[in-house]
Amino acid sequence: MNFQNTIFFLVLLYNVQTAIETPCTLREQKIRKILRGNSKNMLSFRSGGLLTTARTNYYQPDFYSSIPTRDTIYIVNFSFGFTYSALDQSLIFRTMQSYEINTVFLSLWDYTYRTYNFQVFISFNGTEKLIFDSLAATGSMYIKFADQQVDTIRYYNRGGSTDNFALILIKVEAFYKR
Repeated sequence: MNFQNTIFFLVLLYNVQTAIETPCTLREQKIRKILRGNSKNMLSFRSGGLLTTARTNYYQPDFYSSIPTRDTIYIVNFSFGFTYSALDQSLIFRTMQSYEINTVFLSLWDYTYRTYNFQVFISFNGTEKLIFDSLAATGSMYIKFADQQVDTIRYYNRGGSTDNFALILIKVEAFYKR
């Protein structure tokens, strides 16, 4: 009887293990990984992240070293290395395709003590959702939210900073984080 129970348990364990690793489950995991952009930065310059409001935003002399989606190591000082938007304007980033993400990273200008009054929105097919609202944000931050399909991220400069009118971004990223 004990031997039969052992055999039954082993057969049951084998069937459960086989069912877990079925081709359907593996295919679903592969598709989900692709939809999540392989957990890479969807706003990366090389991934095709576009600043759609580039004509209305401000850059210092060299465009490439000032765009916040750049992949290279960057130097930031009072002359270059950042992008900013005026009061009541937005920095809008659009991707080549939609991705499922749950984390947005941004680095704000913080070489002088200042806090920013801004909002962050994500959208998919024109439906926008507020994911961050702050009257006193500073430095670099990760914004976590529920898994969602996203094709556009908008940083709205609601009130500028305590130092001036601008929302100054040094770096932006968006990705799926487990």
